[in-house]
Amino acid sequence: MSTIQRPARVAFVGGLDRLEPAIVEAGRCLGVEVEVHRGNVHGRGADALERVIRRADRVVVVTGLNSHGGVLTAKRIARRFGVEVEIVKNCGIATARELLERSASRRAA
Repeated sequence: MSTIQRPARVAFVGGLDRLEPAIVEAGRCLGVEVEVHRGNVHGRGADALERVIRRADRVVVVTGLNSHGGVLTAKRIARRFGVEVEIVKNCGIATARELLERSASRRAA
């Protein structure tokens, strides 16, 4: 009996508004589910961030486009739920694709 493996899930945290559609599409092409959170932790933002991270296998935190509070909150939540964290200063589509390819290959292994 074969088991069906769900796709890897990667969350990107930090102001990637303009790149979100391209990152999600790159993930889809690689068989990786992608969610993007702006990193806003004010109001209900921290609750939404926690939900995104809990669903993820890996979290990419973009520090160059994120507040200190957003970075620290994302790292704390990921640690609490045992989710792998990768910290990057900047993230364009090429970097995002590389990170997604790594996640897809780890999942396949």
